Amino acid sequence: MIPYIEHSPEKRSTAEVAKISVVTLVDDEISSKSELILNREAIPDKDFKQVISPPGGFEEASIRFLNNKENSSKSRTQTVATRVSSYNAFGQSFDMVLNTTAGTTVTVVLENSLSSLNDDELLVLIDKHTGIAYELNDGNSAEITPEKDKTELLFVVGTEQYLEEEHAGYLPDEITINQNYPNPFNPTTTLSFSIPEKSVVDVSIYNLLGQEVGRLINSKTLSAGSHQLRFDGSAFSSGLYIVRYTVDDQHFNQKVLLIK
Repeated sequence: MIPYIEHSPEKRSTAEVAKISVVTLVDDEISSKSELILNREAIPDKDFKQVISPPGGFEEASIRFLNNKENSSKSRTQTVATRVSSYNAFGQSFDMVLNTTAGTTVTVVLENSLSSLNDDELLVLIDKHTGIAYELNDGNSAEITPEKDKTELLFVVGTEQYLEEEHAGYLPDEITINQNYPNPFNPTTTLSFSIPEKSVVDVSIYNLLGQEVGRLINSKTLSAGSHQLRFDGSAFSSGLYIVRYTVDDQHFNQKVLLIK
């Protein structure tokens, strides 16, 4: 595995810039790196530059900034490093894509970022599918285990208010408990639910006698967005069970059927 490192244009601007390197790791090994340069004094269109990288797919996991130009049909332009200006004083967002085998846990971090960002500016990665936001400031990392080989992301640089506005478009309006799959199941099933804001969550399993027989989440604070977990019924006998979700002070029950 040979990670491809994207390079920005050789000609450097003397304007104030923020250089951001987004890195993916699998099993603590770097698999890809994409670089973004924000030029606060660049002239729109004139100073817009991009560096085309080789087609992705040879890395175990790769993350790329997407080419925002419309009607692009070339596969090579699906993976680009982009040099852009920050037109919005409050923030800016960039489409990204994470390519890896579904089920592979990928860690995303920022590496050696040469930054002129203001103290109130955040660096956040939003999973467009789940709505979960990962703050990458101060050495924080994001651990993503995609359900599909291709995951669409949004990279946001800006103030907390700008982030909230961008994030709102990917969040559910209310608490939603989705149908487990498969159902009936043997011996495992996937449970999924969505929450519109950060909440303390409990997920417990009860039998028909009202006895708690298992706990999947124990008073854990979860971020807003969609969440999945697996219920393994290997140690249980066949029958109907109740999954009880507690989100802050609200309670929801779901029936699931285990057939062996």
